Amino acid sequence: MPNIFPLSLPYDTAIFSTMSDTDTNTWEKVSRAIGLYRYVPNGRYFARVRYGGKLHRRSLETTNSAIAKRKLAEFRRTLERTDGASGNKSFAAVLDEYRTTLIGAKGTVEDKAVIIDKIKATLFGAQTVPLRELKP
Repeated sequence: MPNIFPLSLPYDTAIFSTMSDTDTNTWEKVSRAIGLYRYVPNGRYFARVRYGGKLHRRSLETTNSAIAKRKLAEFRRTLERTDGASGNKSFAAVLDEYRTTLIGAKGTVEDKAVIIDKIKATLFGAQTVPLRELKP
């Protein structure tokens, strides 16, 4: 049976137990690093992190273990900063929330408010398009 879920553990899927020995040896769990795996054929490291009930997998694009551990920590911090509920909000609604958090000198807050208003006025779909569909 082909390896459909290459970074899966036995409790994630039953397919793992039916894989041949050659398939199980292509992925190597890195000791002392939870969620870090190495793809043996090319030596690349991958992150496999469960957050918010979902499994997140991503290539760390390195063959160096020290760099991979740093990138894994950065990947986890990125997941913790992400608010999944904000995906349905419009960009304008997120900007309005940001405006309420502004602090500092009066002139700085006013300048940032002007920038927010300009973005909302010039960006097509800022009022209606969900945040998750905006691409850089």
